[in-house]
Amino acid sequence: MIMKFWVCLLCLVPLMSVMEGQQNRTMFHLYEVPQTNLLNPAVPMPCGWVIGLPVISSIHYNLGNNFFSLRQVMFDEGDGIYRIDPYGIESDLKRRNFVVNEFHVQLLGLGYKSNEWSFYFSINEKNNFFISVSRDLGLLLLKGNAQFVGSEANVSGTGINFSHYREFALSVSKDLNETEKLGVRAKLLFGKMNAVSKLKGLSLRTEDPTYNLEFNGYAEIKTSAPVYAVFDNNEFVEFRDDNAGVNDLIFNGQNPGVAFDFGYLRDIDEHTVFSGALLDVGFIYWQKYIHNYLGRGTFYYNGILSNSTYDYYWQNFGEAFMADASIANDSEPYVTFLSPKLIGGFHRQFNAFIGASITGDLQLYRTKLISGITVGADLFMKNNIKVISSMSYQYNTINNIGLGIVLGHNPLQFYLISDNINSFIWPFETRSVNLKFGINIIPGCKINKSGKRQSDTKIKNLDGVCGWIKEGGRRKRY
Repeated sequence: MIMKFWVCLLCLVPLMSVMEGQQNRTMFHLYEVPQTNLLNPAVPMPCGWVIGLPVISSIHYNLGNNFFSLRQVMFDEGDGIYRIDPYGIESDLKRRNFVVNEFHVQLLGLGYKSNEWSFYFSINEKNNFFISVSRDLGLLLLKGNAQFVGSEANVSGTGINFSHYREFALSVSKDLNETEKLGVRAKLLFGKMNAVSKLKGLSLRTEDPTYNLEFNGYAEIKTSAPVYAVFDNNEFVEFRDDNAGVNDLIFNGQNPGVAFDFGYLRDIDEHTVFSGALLDVGFIYWQKYIHNYLGRGTFYYNGILSNSTYDYYWQNFGEAFMADASIANDSEPYVTFLSPKLIGGFHRQFNAFIGASITGDLQLYRTKLISGITVGADLFMKNNIKVISSMSYQYNTINNIGLGIVLGHNPLQFYLISDNINSFIWPFETRSVNLKFGINIIPGCKINKSGKRQSDTKIKNLDGVCGWIKEGGRRKRY
């Protein structure tokens, strides 16, 4: 069976050539940490009650891009002086270049396990930001339009997507039999702020031999925010607000939404577990503080963009667009969909102390698929200490070393995990920053004189998924 496990691993490795990355894969198989249930609702609670400390039970931050590191745009001129030069990213521009920024905080977490049933309720605050720029638009911004003489610059896939919402979630996990578990999570969402763009029929064409730039199509930005822009005759006037206070935003319940997560766990054999989940299948209906903007039309701009005219060109270009395009705004409600994510992998426990895993995921940000793969190893030490290490291919780089530690189990548990510890050691060389940590109270599991963990409710603990215990100087599963 060991051979079969590594054959599966090797079959997945070729996919690394087309994968670009995500986050949380290092944590995906840490079944003893209750917050792993947020990544797969089939993961049960360790045993009895679980209490997530408010705010600090789970904090997640992820920032990444697929086309540059700080080393490519910041140059050391000595004496602590750095020069910023954006032209360093030209050779690494992809067909679709993106930046992802996520900040998630668990405001409350409460779990309970009873026999074959497991429940987990959580309140989570989520901020997600995604921006995508096509390669041609990036080259146009860097080097001007002379390179596109007689042709069109492809701007498809360019856009932004920002959302801030609160999530009330209840997951239920059930043992289907001795080897399988199924889980589902229902989530009630309340949107706080949002901004999303849409481009349609948009073309940027440079005429030959005049170098005149022709713009055609329309660009739409929909927002739900208490601040909005005012235009008069296509000219920007000022920003105004809706007189909304902080409490109005925090307790805003007029942008409702729903979502669902689905999870599955299966013991392939006595030592190997498969885990898979589909997350964030849902939407939010935005109807409060709505300010939408639509710019459409066709206009020409005379002249060529070169390095020497860079600053003035884009100022004049913007003025020309505002003068010739039609700018309209409305307050019509709209719907945005969450970014669904498919994640799965295998974990194998080779002996009482050493395990290995492989995890891949695929997430859809509007029309952009972002994916990644992680190979990990874990070491279970005495006194309830577990150390995890991993290597990931993400954001078009393979030098992403993950590291994590889980301390304690009863009554307190602390965990600290990063998919890319490099960002804290060599920040100029990395394309991502990733960190997840938290503190839990787990009073439901106690250790008897024999060293065996038992639930306060005298129930079976995890049925072979992760219930490793110390008994008689050896490791054993329930």
